[in-house]
Amino acid sequence: MLVWRGFVSSEKTSLHTMQQVTNKSEKITSFEFARVIALLAVISIHGQLFMDYGYIGEEPWLNFITNQAARFAVPLFFVIAGYLIYPKLNATPYTTAKNYSTPLMIIWFIWSLICLALPFNLGVVAEHGYLAERTGYWGYLMQAPLNSLFEGGLVHLWFIPSLVIAVFMIAWFVDNKCRSLMIPFAVIFYIYGLAAGSYNVLTEVETPIFTRNGPFFSFLMVAIGFEARRHEWTMSAGKALLLAAAGMALHFAEAYYLHGHGQVFHLNDFLLGTSIWLRDCCFSYSLNRT
Repeated sequence: MLVWRGFVSSEKTSLHTMQQVTNKSEKITSFEFARVIALLAVISIHGQLFMDYGYIGEEPWLNFITNQAARFAVPLFFVIAGYLIYPKLNATPYTTAKNYSTPLMIIWFIWSLICLALPFNLGVVAEHGYLAERTGYWGYLMQAPLNSLFEGGLVHLWFIPSLVIAVFMIAWFVDNKCRSLMIPFAVIFYIYGLAAGSYNVLTEVETPIFTRNGPFFSFLMVAIGFEARRHEWTMSAGKALLLAAAGMALHFAEAYYLHGHGQVFHLNDFLLGTSIWLRDCCFSYSLNRT
């Protein structure tokens, strides 16, 4: 329960900060509704819905499907963040990035300390003592110290430093007046993240951190939101939904293919189709309903 409260508190702080860097008059109702849907989707992922139902053979396919269907959630938060932060980040890149990121990182740091100190397994505490329980968890984090640095004291906090890194990377491109190179570089990061992430079962590409963390996933998503606001991209609702359905179908096709090669179906945080699915369903469609 404490872990989930930490996640919700961090998300509320993130959304509050996004609103601070935009004018109240620019509030987009459909984005607010999308955030609620996305938060419910995140709950469904962490709640591991239907793990005991819908088995085909010995695999919980109902959980597999609902889990992957909810994978639009965190990317949506990133895209909305990029869209909302655009005006100030484009005008004063580093100042805005600093002001935006500081409260987020304070929350991340505080909750990391809490999660490092607070025991999760009270049974072990009762039987072996506090230090025995915590030492085991600290040892687990130190098995991959660089990865733990990108996550903090608990894996659920990963999205905060990822968002902050993406914002500062965009600030660099804006400050150096090479905005046109931002999406191409973000795609390179994304593809590398895929190769060393879900597609590792095929590519055997290795990386010292889990590629959902850091900039591999977040950079492209935040950049999409930023560039869409900058270029005022629009699309009809019908076309957006059609392309979103194609992106979702590609995501599921990839997940099924990779599942046959050892990447368990529900463990994919992002795939090639995810960016198409998210962009067209959760962004372009929202813009047409402002």
